[in-house]
Amino acid sequence: MKKRLLSLILAALMAVSLVACGGSSDNAGGAAADADAVTDTDAGGEETASDGAYTIVVMPKLVGIPYFTMTGDGAKQAGEDLGVNVIYNGPTTADAAQQVTMLEDYISQGVDAICVAPNDAAAMTSVLRKAREAGILILDWDTTADPSLTDCSVHQVNDQHFGEHMVDKLVEYMGTD
Repeated sequence: MKKRLLSLILAALMAVSLVACGGSSDNAGGAAADADAVTDTDAGGEETASDGAYTIVVMPKLVGIPYFTMTGDGAKQAGEDLGVNVIYNGPTTADAAQQVTMLEDYISQGVDAICVAPNDAAAMTSVLRKAREAGILILDWDTTADPSLTDCSVHQVNDQHFGEHMVDKLVEYMGTD
């Protein structure tokens, strides 16, 4: 039951965050300030769930660029709407090793779910396996992680369908003569 509920929440959370990408943001570089999201901070500066609700980590490839700022805004709003604790945080550079280190910390905190946009899918495999073994649900977004380790994937476009469509359009515009 918990797994099904969290899968639904994850799908809704990511759908709302991706819809947010269609808007504009006056805060092009302020994602780092948003990293504490919908959580409390304990005396040691660690993020903690405050109300016993599910805690979901949403990790972009990096924070501080408009696209991921907008997804963070959407994820945090969805968390508020659904009564879910959302921790939106990621590295300040597109660094897979930083993502791995950060995710290991969140795994040790016992979060309920991880939503990650991997910088390098292969580099994520070992940490996502640890998360799976700890009973944490895993969702990938923006970039596919190892499908055997994810419970759900959310992507704006199917790359194969997009490529086929572009080739069809190229042929259409060039003509067949």
